[in-house]
Amino acid sequence: METEKLLQEILEELIKYFTEPSVKIEITSDNTTYKANIAGLKNAAMLIGYHGETLHSLQHIFKALAFKRLGEMGINIVLDVDNYKKEHEDNILNLAERKVELLRKTKKIQILPPMPAYLRRIVHMHFVQEKFQDIQTESVGENDHRQVTLKLKSEEKA
Repeated sequence: METEKLLQEILEELIKYFTEPSVKIEITSDNTTYKANIAGLKNAAMLIGYHGETLHSLQHIFKALAFKRLGEMGINIVLDVDNYKKEHEDNILNLAERKVELLRKTKKIQILPPMPAYLRRIVHMHFVQEKFQDIQTESVGENDHRQVTLKLKSEEKA
């Protein structure tokens, strides 16, 4: 709980120059990740930016400040504005599940659009569930063009 309070203080200090005083900051955590969501903005698009670029930069600064104050490089921090990232993640997972349905029907490899590493990781982790035990995921490509491919697992067992 101490870490969450400290993260809230750092974020409040960071965004006070960009937002109105009435914003609400919510910090949650699971075993591996602290998630901070800024809500109640009149102009959330200003903090999100084009395709989330401003939000990504703000998260980078927030992480750097947090690591400096906390001295813990092992924690993961995700910054969101009005659940923009959460909705984007949900859309990517919905697309991936539709691609799995198509894969199961056609037996042809399906490829998701290029995405950042954190989104690819979310997709890979989503397909670990038992209902997807017949699906294999793999990241292919380089740099900004890395994408997740979806394949049926081989029927052959050694």
